[in-house]
Amino acid sequence: MGGIAGAARGAADGMGLLKVLGLLAVGVFGVLLTVGCVVNCARDR
Repeated sequence: MGGIAGAARGAADGMGLLKVLGLLAVGVFGVLLTVGCVVNCARDR
């Protein structure tokens, strides 16, 4: 599991801090990428 949900589960399971922060960064990057694509597509129409 990755992304924001993986970070939350990793924090709950006691996973290492760097792994949790890495998963959280991947989740945030995915959200930003998705929002950027939606905004770009909306601007083109």
